[in-house]
Amino acid sequence: APQLFLSPEVKSACARQFPEVFLPSDSLVIGINPGSVYGSAKRWLPERFAEVGDLLVERLAREFPGSPLVRCVLIGGKGEEALGQGIARRMRYEPILLSGRTTMQELMGVLARCSVLVTNDTGPMHVAQALGVPVAAVFGSTDPSTTSPHGQSQGVVTASVRCAPCLLRACPIDHRCMTQVSVEQVVEVALSHIRISPGDRNEGRMRGHVG
Repeated sequence: APQLFLSPEVKSACARQFPEVFLPSDSLVIGINPGSVYGSAKRWLPERFAEVGDLLVERLAREFPGSPLVRCVLIGGKGEEALGQGIARRMRYEPILLSGRTTMQELMGVLARCSVLVTNDTGPMHVAQALGVPVAAVFGSTDPSTTSPHGQSQGVVTASVRCAPCLLRACPIDHRCMTQVSVEQVVEVALSHIRISPGDRNEGRMRGHVG
């Protein structure tokens, strides 16, 4: 599987640029990547990303009362700022909003800090995989047998609909491949693969199940 490694200098620069992501050092960071430049057919519903983020914060806080701090970070490329802002407004637990604010190198640093990435089928999904970050990836119009994150097929979430994968940029009907993926499905996949301790984050190990 392809692997990416960040130098200590890059990690330090990212920590200085985005201290809210890196401090405290024992916090759990949940990455949320709701966009997709290919087209709307690949995008899960924004309100469901918001709900997943809130539920993960609650479930992890229950699992580890008192410590560690659990935060969500919203990422995205240029042009996805409004999408990130809309999701942030829906969330009950204020996320760190970085949509459209990172360079590629900074994005890699932020992803490496995440305990899990909740995402559509996108470039950042593959970057997270190469960094050893577990993903909960929602697939609809695209084919997970060809583009799922290498070695993380268990992190793919799909709905069983006859028209998928259609490989279209925009859905011509009712987007059922995405609307039929539930919040709880994605939460369960994220919890079952999340990295918990700082040692796990450094060495790429994953916890069996939380929840």
